Amino acid sequence: MLRETLYIVLIQLGFVLGCIAQPSANNEKPVYYHNINLNSSQAGLIFEPKLNIQYYDSYGEKESLSLKVYNTRREPVGEYSVHKDFGANYYTIQIESIFASWPVDEMYSIELTNEVNAVNVLLLKKIAPPKVEGPQVNILVNPIRMKCEKSEPGTVEFYGQISGGKTPYTTNWYILNQSRTNLMYQPRQDVIVRPGNTPVVTVDATPEYVVVLNVVDACGNEATQQVVVTCDTKEKKINTLFIEPWKQAEPVNRGSN
Repeated sequence: MLRETLYIVLIQLGFVLGCIAQPSANNEKPVYYHNINLNSSQAGLIFEPKLNIQYYDSYGEKESLSLKVYNTRREPVGEYSVHKDFGANYYTIQIESIFASWPVDEMYSIELTNEVNAVNVLLLKKIAPPKVEGPQVNILVNPIRMKCEKSEPGTVEFYGQISGGKTPYTTNWYILNQSRTNLMYQPRQDVIVRPGNTPVVTVDATPEYVVVLNVVDACGNEATQQVVVTCDTKEKKINTLFIEPWKQAEPVNRGSN
């Protein structure tokens, strides 16, 4: 007996962006400050175009101080005036132009001169941004009742499995027509707080159609997978396909001797 065949094709797509730190619960990144008062001979690390500096003022006489940046050859490459208060001060200074010409693995010095002309020195070494693995996504398919006859559409369940990357994940499901030009259903968006399975998406349409699952993690890393559901039109004698969900075989009780 000849029968049509249902093909399910999985297409894995994805790319990884850089991620500096996992956002906190209020969607803000934690900020780490370099304490310039320490005058440490050990260099700190920098991999984004901003200076996060902590300075404790013990005098309270001036309203602002001069902060200078020197390259490895002791050439001045930048100067900033920073306002200060008595006690702890925290600065975030954007240094895009300096950072663009700052070679990786080279050490620059940041110097802050206080009211009594004492110089506080912070050494920073530029490194390449850390590489972070993005999310991995798979689509699992559970055909409840699959038909290729337009008058009797079938029912198929889809759900995603997500791992890797940084939680939480934002998932978007898209159900497209055969030519991928129109949406057959309204897109569905969910926020997944931990690795594992997504909620189930049920499609009751006649093939051919395309199911797309897009996943973006908390750092902006993205992965996409597509499932193409189609009926083989070469054999047209039987145009209805019925597939039972896969079930694990029950263990055989062979009795005891």
